[in-house]
Amino acid sequence: MELNNPLLDWKGFGLWLDENKGNMSNRELARRVGLSPAQIGNILAGTSKTTTENIILLAQHIGKSQQEAFMVLGAEKPSMSKEDVEIISASRSVPPGRRAEFVQLVKAAASVYQAAGV
Repeated sequence: MELNNPLLDWKGFGLWLDENKGNMSNRELARRVGLSPAQIGNILAGTSKTTTENIILLAQHIGKSQQEAFMVLGAEKPSMSKEDVEIISASRSVPPGRRAEFVQLVKAAASVYQAAGV
């Protein structure tokens, strides 16, 4: 998905996110999504773009659908399954220095399933 499109409404997305995060602090939202509080502040202010994965995680952690998040942004919904999002979420709990190893484990597991015809 092309998120550098100048027609995307990052300011509107930030306002939507701020309105829907309820009483959750920026620090708590940042912790849950795996971003810094400063990054969350910039997203809320509409001064910073973020990734497809982060948009999905942000929506998930404020109890909204990814479809709604992408609609507010003015973008089409990406083709990511719930399982894709879960893998991304799980990777956020892995220390940054070990994420490459985590990716290799996921790829190896996928190869085993593919070879088994699952």
